[in-house]
Amino acid sequence: MSIDDDILRKCKSGDRRAQQTLYEVCFPFFMKVCRLYSRDDQEAMSYLNAGFFKILKGLKKKKTHIPYFQWARRVLVNCIIDEYRKNKRYKKSETQVECYLQVENQNSYFDSNLADLIFEAEDIVEMIRKLPETTSKVFILFAVDEFDYREIAEKLKIKEVTARWHVSKARKELIKMMDMEPSFKKKQIHESIR
Repeated sequence: MSIDDDILRKCKSGDRRAQQTLYEVCFPFFMKVCRLYSRDDQEAMSYLNAGFFKILKGLKKKKTHIPYFQWARRVLVNCIIDEYRKNKRYKKSETQVECYLQVENQNSYFDSNLADLIFEAEDIVEMIRKLPETTSKVFILFAVDEFDYREIAEKLKIKEVTARWHVSKARKELIKMMDMEPSFKKKQIHESIR
């Protein structure tokens, strides 16, 4: 999927119709990204709108050699992280887990390609939404958006070992949730995640 350069040029100059067209074309892609990081559709819409605003503001700085959707996804994810950090300051009930113990070696991994074949995408999103908020965000940054632990730690202002701990916790919890799923084909998946 690509965006017409003419639409991007018009958006840079402030053409509202072109911006509306860009929003409509990008909406399904952006909404999928935002739903991964949110607890519900209302929060996802909030993320999407804030992110799209930043995308429009940043279009003039976008380098032409970078594909639009690759660049826009990164802007959107960074906006979601900023919103999360901003909102987290106001959520005093949630405590940040600092784990100074070395994370155990992973003898298993979460094979997202195989999981996609077995579960519907909505099932996977719902499982990720059930994780604790910070664990969910860290896992998505790592598994979906391919940030490394150092980048995650910098973005969320946590220690690198804490980012590793959250990914490890997410993997374990997702495996447990998959084991409890009635439609789960245990024999096939156990060979790939253990």
